[in-house]
Amino acid sequence: MIIHGRLSMPDADHGPWQLLVRYCEVALKSTTSRLRMEGRLVRNIGDALKLSGVDAKVWASDARVWVCCFSSESEAMYASGVVARVMGVASVSPVVTVGFRDVGELVDAAKKYFAPRVKGRMFAVRVRRRGSHSFTSRDVERLLGKVLLEMGGRGVDLEAPEITAFVEIRGSTAHLFDRVIRGPGGLPIGVEGKVLGIILNGIYSLAAVWMVMKRGCEADLLLLDVDTSYTERIVSLVKRFADRWMYGYRPKLHIVNARRILTVMSTGALDLHPLITRKVVVEVARTVAQEVGADAIVFDEFLEPSSLYILTNVASIDVGEGPPILRPLIAMGRDEVSRVLERIGLKELIPEEYSIYSALEPRGSRVANVEDADSVKKGLAQAIECARSYAVGRGEYDLRTLTRRVSVYC
Repeated sequence: MIIHGRLSMPDADHGPWQLLVRYCEVALKSTTSRLRMEGRLVRNIGDALKLSGVDAKVWASDARVWVCCFSSESEAMYASGVVARVMGVASVSPVVTVGFRDVGELVDAAKKYFAPRVKGRMFAVRVRRRGSHSFTSRDVERLLGKVLLEMGGRGVDLEAPEITAFVEIRGSTAHLFDRVIRGPGGLPIGVEGKVLGIILNGIYSLAAVWMVMKRGCEADLLLLDVDTSYTERIVSLVKRFADRWMYGYRPKLHIVNARRILTVMSTGALDLHPLITRKVVVEVARTVAQEVGADAIVFDEFLEPSSLYILTNVASIDVGEGPPILRPLIAMGRDEVSRVLERIGLKELIPEEYSIYSALEPRGSRVANVEDADSVKKGLAQAIECARSYAVGRGEYDLRTLTRRVSVYC
């Protein structure tokens, strides 16, 4: 098999490798919903593998998703890393599948697979079983553990083993593996509605979008073009994020020319500049959301005493009509948000370099209230109308190829 231009040599000691993909939340749904979500998960995994240059078959069976087939462990590991980035996947393991007629055949096959892996290492054996058998899971754990000790295992450690020999038995077959790669969990993208994520604070904005995608939503992204270098930096970041996490649909990036809008905004009320910016962005987002059929808008605020985005200001920003504004980070502290960034591979980036305010040089941070919002809205009526006009004339790009889909750009 060729993956990403690499020819992989088959493993000599084993047959084809497969991926065993687990899900959690989907399994709790009613039969109709579970089958629908399971089908979407299969589709999304297939899309992720295809985009990563992996040719494989994906199907669902027995409350698992299976990916087949790989001729070597290195191929299976590469594909596992791809599948582990698909929303709805709880975990994934590269497995070797063996058939058996009795417990002796099972232990013998497992011994051949695990013996070189546990040699000189502290290990544990974990067995799960489904079906009717003449033996129990504990029987297999005891017999296999004894054999692996005889084959060179350094000892058994059930609390903190260096390696765990997993055996998952289903009927007359057993799946053998020693790795469990964690996925994001949640629901498959596409089983809920569509949202529009606003890129204002760069990596924090993408963290908020990631959280909503994890709840099954397709997400398009909206970027305000306020400065050439800033826009290029964000487009590169967004493309990296989309290639890593947005599977199962064709995500779009909407770019609105905000330079003329800022010219109008700069005429007054500069002491509230960050809040004015946020307010105008809300109007842009509402217009674009209506144009693209988004059911909600995603913002990136999380509450801190020193932050602009305390509850009073959030209420001021939300004044007006339109789709609901979701704030999935709102109950998180900075440490919790940092853990999300680490999970999605963005923690090493400097937040300030990807914030729109680094290009705007905002001023002011005083608390606003609803009366302020009304006053600001009246004073910036021209800017808001301009914002809506430019939102309609946005540039729309396919995030898979960054090719333009809409020719109108004011």
